[in-house]
Amino acid sequence: MVAHGGNAAARSNQRLVIGPWDHVNWGRPGSEPAPMLKAIGAVANSPVNALMLDWYDHFLKGKDNGVAGTPRVDYFLMGANVWKTATSWPLPQTHPTTYFLSGSGGIADREGQLGGAPPAANPPDVYTYDPRFPAPSLGGHSCCGAQSGPQGPYDQTPVEQRSDVLVYSSAPLPHDTEVTGSATVDLWAQSSVPDTDFTAKLTVVKPDGQVVNLNDGILRTSFRDSLSNPTPVPPNQPTEYRIQIWPTSYQYRAGDRIRLEVSSSDYPQFAPNPNTGEPFGQSAATVIATQTILHDAAHPSSITLPVIPAN
Repeated sequence: MVAHGGNAAARSNQRLVIGPWDHVNWGRPGSEPAPMLKAIGAVANSPVNALMLDWYDHFLKGKDNGVAGTPRVDYFLMGANVWKTATSWPLPQTHPTTYFLSGSGGIADREGQLGGAPPAANPPDVYTYDPRFPAPSLGGHSCCGAQSGPQGPYDQTPVEQRSDVLVYSSAPLPHDTEVTGSATVDLWAQSSVPDTDFTAKLTVVKPDGQVVNLNDGILRTSFRDSLSNPTPVPPNQPTEYRIQIWPTSYQYRAGDRIRLEVSSSDYPQFAPNPNTGEPFGQSAATVIATQTILHDAAHPSSITLPVIPAN
């Protein structure tokens, strides 16, 4: 809208407000949001209702109340629990920072790592995805109320007890680090089936071991190149997939760790892929898939985070 609005007034009067709310009733304070959202307190209450009234007062009644004049972004930085202001979105000072997957992220070891360089050699991680037993959504961004679908941040420890969820963690961070915007996962993977899903979930690991989801993304492999022309993937062929993780804004504290969870399902947030390659919803058939995640010099799987410099 800032770039292509119909006239100068439209382009110069855009306003974006992003806060820690669920879908209905702004998640505050009378609705039933995730407890971690509600625990933030009144500082996180939505200003949108009051902002709309000021907006109408200015544009319909001519009141000079300071709501207009330049594009503005107001966003809530979770972790620090403060409101911040920017001139555009994505934030212009964003510093993309890439972490590479290594180690063994499977349930047997849970030694998967996120580091600054891809490993020269590293055995792949392998897991089995059964569409009849999908990984459960524990929080997230389902629609439409907290009673009808999982929403918001929750401790992900129960999900990480599953054998079809891989886990990769950074070393404890040496200083506070703001992550605001969308993350991207470049995942090298192969599957035994012609169509399947891969999911990516960004979390924070607190020093006490609590694991809290920040946001997630999913890719159906047949739509890797086109949303209108799905094409199967040759079974067991290493392929690079790009998974977009929806935006978040969180300040990791010194001692926190960045964690990425990789799986193939996230139900009921997303319908499980039956792995058959058939048109979705036209058959009850399912196929169990063997999924292989590669992370070595030839297959540098990684996550790129939108880090905001402290200055």
